[in-house]
Amino acid sequence: MISIRNISKSFANLKAVDNLALEVPKGQLFCFLGPNGAGKTTTIKMLTGLMRPDSGEITLAGVDVLKDPVEAKKHIGYIPDMPFIYDRLTPEEFMEFTADIFRIPYSELVTRRQELFTTFGVHDFKSALIRDISHGMRQR
Repeated sequence: MISIRNISKSFANLKAVDNLALEVPKGQLFCFLGPNGAGKTTTIKMLTGLMRPDSGEITLAGVDVLKDPVEAKKHIGYIPDMPFIYDRLTPEEFMEFTADIFRIPYSELVTRRQELFTTFGVHDFKSALIRDISHGMRQR
C-alpha cells in the first residue's frame, strides 16, 4: 500500500530525511515515532505530496505520488495538527470544494456527505461556519 524507496530531503545544510526505505502492506497500521527533528513530519509531507523529496520514489496503492499526485491523494486522508480549513465555509461547503478538487460527481458527494456526517457525528454542525466549530469537531 505504501512504498518509500530511498527518499531524501535536505533544507540548506540540514539532512531531514536520509535515504529512507519503507514498505507498509495493505491493511497494516503504521505510525512514526521519534524525537523532534527526526524527519517524521517531513516524511509525511512527502507521502502526501505536500513536499517533494530531493531523491527517491513514493507510491501509494501503486500510484506514484510525484507523477500522479491527484490520483495518489484519492488513497489517503491527512489531518495535520493545525489543519488549514477555510474558516468562512460551512462543513457542507468545504466538502463540496474538496469533492470538486477530486472530481467526485455531485450525486456521489450528496450520498457520501450524509453518510460521513452521520458516521462522524457532525450532522448538527453541517451548516455552521467552520470558524465557529471546536478544534476537535474541525478535525472530524
